[in-house]
Amino acid sequence: MSVKFSIKADTEQMRKKLDNLARRQIPFAVARAVTQTAVKVRNEDITREYMRTFEARNLSFIMAVHRVYGANASYTKRTGMAVASIQPVDDPVPAGTTASAAGAKQGTKKTRAGTQFMKRHVKGGIKTSGRTKLAIPVTGAKLTRRRAGSMEGAMTKGSKPKQVLARKNTFIGTSKRTGNSMIMQRTGKGKNAKVNALYTLSPNAKIKRVYNPLPAAKRGIARTFPRLFRKSFVGALRTAKIRA
Repeated sequence: MSVKFSIKADTEQMRKKLDNLARRQIPFAVARAVTQTAVKVRNEDITREYMRTFEARNLSFIMAVHRVYGANASYTKRTGMAVASIQPVDDPVPAGTTASAAGAKQGTKKTRAGTQFMKRHVKGGIKTSGRTKLAIPVTGAKLTRRRAGSMEGAMTKGSKPKQVLARKNTFIGTSKRTGNSMIMQRTGKGKNAKVNALYTLSPNAKIKRVYNPLPAAKRGIARTFPRLFRKSFVGALRTAKIRA
């Protein structure tokens, strides 16, 4: 499953019931409405779902990893289909969108990294470490995450495993309960001494499938498109009559 989806509208059924002037305006009205719908659904429905799932607050980053490609009116006029897409920045651009002919930029290094993070949580699966083990934060561990910016939710530099291991009284040990290797930190002295687990070291990590924006997007499209199309069509007719 991907987070990419397209909004398509068939203009031929609409054209059959209209006069010549109205027929000529249909492709432009539909393409505009489909594009506006995609933007509104991304900005509201998908953003709300993303923020709910990841407790994220960085709106600019959410917009960057959910890129909108608007419908190309010329394509709509030629084929009778209006296509807009909401998708990750590193996915191929679909035909029929404004960016497909010119070519779309692939986004920055940070937005591409964010896209991969998002995709893992859409599909779920296993993340493997390669040569070294993955450091998985222990639930409730005293580690600091970024509260803003493009990497919101990621560990701050001082809380990353390498920097944590450089701290005094921090070491790699073995959990008596699970037998797993862990990054641990000893605090306190004497009777008050404690050993707190910060990271579990593992060759792989299970990524849960927790993010599915499609149902929210579908509801948003059904709610939004009819209203925006009526507005776009009326505007297109008014402009055409003035020109005529």
